[in-house]
Amino acid sequence: MNKKIIILGSGGCLGKQISESLGFGSYNLKKISRKNFNYIDNDNKLFKIIKKFNPKIIINCAAISELSKCRTNPKKAYKVNAIFPYKLSFISLRMLFLKENGNLFIK
Repeated sequence: MNKKIIILGSGGCLGKQISESLGFGSYNLKKISRKNFNYIDNDNKLFKIIKKFNPKIIINCAAISELSKCRTNPKKAYKVNAIFPYKLSFISLRMLFLKENGNLFIK
């Protein structure tokens, strides 16, 4: 059985490398980049996608890593690099709220 994995930030350098590496295995990948939709600001839509795909693993590669961009727009950098991972941890907790016999039940 293929392990389901979601890769957030799949359009960036790290996300592309991880996607490529995992693409050779027996994994069912769902690659999400900000080109698909603005998941940084739309956590409800992101939760629905995660819930529907029901992954075993979520890999967050979303980041603003270019120092000049962080200096130019520190609020956006903070939002993407700090606030979004924090929100993502709560989305993950919602997915694991109730687990029984390997099946997820969302309340």
